[in-house]
Amino acid sequence: MEQDKAVKDGKRRNIRASFNAEVWISLLDTPDENEICIPEEQTRDISLRGIYCISSSKLPIGTMCMLSFYIQGQSTPEFSVKARVARVDENGMGFEFVEMTLDDLTFLKNLMYYNTGDPERVDQEMLPK
Repeated sequence: MEQDKAVKDGKRRNIRASFNAEVWISLLDTPDENEICIPEEQTRDISLRGIYCISSSKLPIGTMCMLSFYIQGQSTPEFSVKARVARVDENGMGFEFVEMTLDDLTFLKNLMYYNTGDPERVDQEMLPK
């Protein structure tokens, strides 16, 4: 399993927040419609760019997925994003967010505002690079 250089060197670029939600992972572009459920106690942290989930199930790096986030036992997802598996290690998988609706981005931005206590930095990360 490969770990990216930023993680090894401790040089993360994006602010992260602790985050607990049940995550359903639906594989995209595959003939089978397998889904993986990550219980809320196994989501570790989230950023505007991605999320890390602790899981014994491992998908190959580059796998495209739809992640649906269910908060506090709700029956409909709070938000959903298209993502790709960016890294895999012995404990789980890191997903990079690829595409989301404006409503989902707004929800994520507000979640980051509330949970990081640093809305100015969140706003800076929203700016195009």
